[in-house]
Amino acid sequence: PSRRRTSDPYVVGLGSATYGSLVRRLLGGSLAGPTLLVGAGQLAETILPFLDTGEVLVWNRSRERAEAMMSRQREAQTAGRVTLLPATPEAEAQAWQRARDVILCIPADAARDAERVRWWRSQPRQGRVLHLGIDSAAGTVWQQLPDLATLKDLFGLRDTQAVQREQLLARARKACADKAQLARLDDT
Repeated sequence: PSRRRTSDPYVVGLGSATYGSLVRRLLGGSLAGPTLLVGAGQLAETILPFLDTGEVLVWNRSRERAEAMMSRQREAQTAGRVTLLPATPEAEAQAWQRARDVILCIPADAARDAERVRWWRSQPRQGRVLHLGIDSAAGTVWQQLPDLATLKDLFGLRDTQAVQREQLLARARKACADKAQLARLDDT
């Protein structure tokens, strides 16, 4: 009788990366200092739970939409750590001044982006800006930020992790096959 072998399609998908885990990795894992999350759509909602190592400031142009996003979060994860900011340009500007890292989960906005870049560049920083609303900074005001990460960087990290995972699985399969071969030789 043929034995059912665990084949690749069942194993390959294990441990796949989420947007939140990739964002955290791009920003350095442990988020020191306030992190500003701009946006309250589905992408921001999936990232927020992964920003669990420090203070998070959430700003969105629609307070109602931001409140709705916050209501779907686990209170134990957000209480005392996540601050929903007023939906005013002044509140956003102040948050950019305080933040160590900024994650934009909104589309590019030529009218506002120059202002955001200016806010970021107004003082020395150790953190990063991650703009998930653009594929690349080329040809945009964002190219003024040398450490900017975009969707392209996020997907590059995902692809690198996938290759590493495949290599580990290949080594594990070979080790299992070698062990099975040794067991068969031992039986004879």
